[in-house]
Amino acid sequence: MIKISKLKKSFSSNVVLNHIDFICPNTGLVLLEGENGSGKTTLFNIIGFMDDSFDGEYFYFGKQSDDINDKEKARIRHDEISYVFQKNNLVRYLSKGENLSLSEMTIGEKKKFQDNDDWHSFSQGQQEMIALEKGLEPGKKIYLLDEVTANLDSANQKIVIDKIKKLSESSLVIVICHDVNLESLANFIWYIKKGKISLLKGNVDDIDENSRLDNRPKIRSKAKFPFRLMFKRAMSNGIIHIFQIFLYSIIFCFGWAGIAACKGYSLPYLEKATERQQFISVETNTAISGEDILTKFPNDSFVQKAGYIVYSDKVPNDGRVYCNSNSRTYFLDIIKSEKLDVVVDDSIKTNLLFTYESHNGLYEQEPLPSSKEKYCYSLNQNFWNVNGNPGFYYHHNLEQGGVNYISNKNCYQEVIEKSLDLTLEDNVIYVGIPELVTDSKTSFDYVPSDYLNGDTEDDFNKVFPDGIEVKYSSKITNTWYAVVSDNTMDKLIPSFHIPYKIVMNLENDRNSIIKYVAGKGLIASTVNGSLNESFDDYRSIISYNSYKPNLYSYGAFIYSMPILVLILEALFSCGIRRIQLRDDWILKAKGLSKRGLWLIDLIPFISIVIISLLIGLGLAFPLLFSSGAGSLIVSFSPLFSVIWSLAIVILSVMINTLVNFFGEKRHE
Repeated sequence: MIKISKLKKSFSSNVVLNHIDFICPNTGLVLLEGENGSGKTTLFNIIGFMDDSFDGEYFYFGKQSDDINDKEKARIRHDEISYVFQKNNLVRYLSKGENLSLSEMTIGEKKKFQDNDDWHSFSQGQQEMIALEKGLEPGKKIYLLDEVTANLDSANQKIVIDKIKKLSESSLVIVICHDVNLESLANFIWYIKKGKISLLKGNVDDIDENSRLDNRPKIRSKAKFPFRLMFKRAMSNGIIHIFQIFLYSIIFCFGWAGIAACKGYSLPYLEKATERQQFISVETNTAISGEDILTKFPNDSFVQKAGYIVYSDKVPNDGRVYCNSNSRTYFLDIIKSEKLDVVVDDSIKTNLLFTYESHNGLYEQEPLPSSKEKYCYSLNQNFWNVNGNPGFYYHHNLEQGGVNYISNKNCYQEVIEKSLDLTLEDNVIYVGIPELVTDSKTSFDYVPSDYLNGDTEDDFNKVFPDGIEVKYSSKITNTWYAVVSDNTMDKLIPSFHIPYKIVMNLENDRNSIIKYVAGKGLIASTVNGSLNESFDDYRSIISYNSYKPNLYSYGAFIYSMPILVLILEALFSCGIRRIQLRDDWILKAKGLSKRGLWLIDLIPFISIVIISLLIGLGLAFPLLFSSGAGSLIVSFSPLFSVIWSLAIVILSVMINTLVNFFGEKRHE
């Protein structure tokens, strides 16, 4: 028996059912009549546990609906209720045989289906008979039939009415219709009008409210996940999903490029480079000072003077070099070539050459005037070409490469080993590559300040806010160099970070030191300055991490690309849910729970995201190579990549869940 008390159902401000009372016996035929839109189907959806959002009480065979969870409601719809809609009872992407076995599919039962039976060309009446073939099978407690005879010819109407009559003897059959043939057979007829319900036939006093059914259907075994149904559902939107993968892969490609450019994983390359090294030389930068390193590793770091010679305040201040006997033997060639005055002291445990400095070599470096010093600075990101305008490192269509160093006259003359017969004007940069010549001071395009990493990169826009002129001179034969006057160099010197070189002993705490150096992105090399292939790879990665994020806007890709995909994911999810809304309603009526509906929608979407992430990763390599990343090495931080990917997947799950939740609420 079912009993409804004080039930109210509204759609926005429209009250469809207004505090109605409704009761039906365990068995018999009950008709629901009323005008179109009066609320008959709405009441059906509540009785069949298709709609939970209402006010009032609903008792299903003695149990209040509020006390029945979604899983149990799904079981009841599968085992105890047969639902036949007025039309569109067949799932569009399933064959006739699969539709007839839809109840089995919703609980993941394995069964051979007649996949070749296509019903889409059938008339409405033929489609209705397919639905009724399964919907009127005996064994259910309740049959909810919505206008089932409306589209049938007279012969089929008689067959259906006879079946309804037979079913009503052992089950409760509730029919929405105005069929006079059924009215004569009905035990109760209810009429709904303007939100109210009235009894036209029957006497509710004859209903025993304490009665229960003893012959309940056997509770089904534990339902399995409906993989076949999920696959069929996903394949019905195959073209859309393929387009999603294509679109997401391209977008994720830029996201992966951003990770490679900004979060390059340098640690394994530094580990390989230092496998056979006891010492490495590390350069400080504006973010990590020499004091930081010496404080972090007080017993294993030393300020480098030259090569293996380091500073210490623990040796005598007599201008000589101190070391143990092993070091004297090992560095004998260096000692002889440099003519070092060496004192052997075997109390020294570290195999380096030590000379006195009161602060272990750390002091405020005051640069000398350019006219008294040979200054030469290596150019990095500040001189790449930007926005189509040439920078010093102009690498397009130039066989001779570009400018790598900026030098004063004294230094350049030492490089070319002869005098430079060229008068240098102030605020002018002289180059040996004609293509770098500019029309005016403002036409030379520095890297914009926004592109620079303020912690590690110098900003020359502050040195020359009005621009600087570039002139060509054939006398500059070494085109790797640009030359400036002493006054111009004196302007540049304060803006340059003059790094300390720290020698680090790897013997005692190799792992910690290597992780620290790689994690901070510090330039490293062997103590004598030689490099191997792994050192080159390591330096390439930290160099890319320094300028790529800003120069090519890759940093923004890391976060903007996933946001774009998530927006598209929400749009696609809403669109596909709208397309499959009717089909999903049928699946729910056949016993698929809200959770099951959510999962068969979610899993394909998440699979698409994961596949797109992997394809995008593969596409990122050619993108990086083509963008001038140098192309020798591309690396991805594994931890950041995993967190980034997981965040995208988790947010996709959340978006899909929200779309399903609000879609369900809207449909109810």
